[in-house]
Amino acid sequence: MTGFNYEKDADGIVTITMDMDGPVNSMSDAFLPLLSETADKLEAEEGLTGVVLTSAKKTFFCRWRSQHALPSDRRLGRRVFPWR
Repeated sequence: MTGFNYEKDADGIVTITMDMDGPVNSMSDAFLPLLSETADKLEAEEGLTGVVLTSAKKTFFCRWRSQHALPSDRRLGRRVFPWR
């Protein structure tokens, strides 16, 4: 599997399991569209009672390493995402 696995249980809890290509989940060119798509899906979810974000990898997450893909707001040190 590659990307984000999205599962909702009978209690309305969504578990999102990150499983990006490679040995770690890293913020790559493929990551941001998947994250945005997942956020849109969560916003549209009816009966949502909770969200669990987890990893299929041994480590949870590794930051983006590409120099041309630095965060858009360097002062804050974080990416400003385009969704609502």
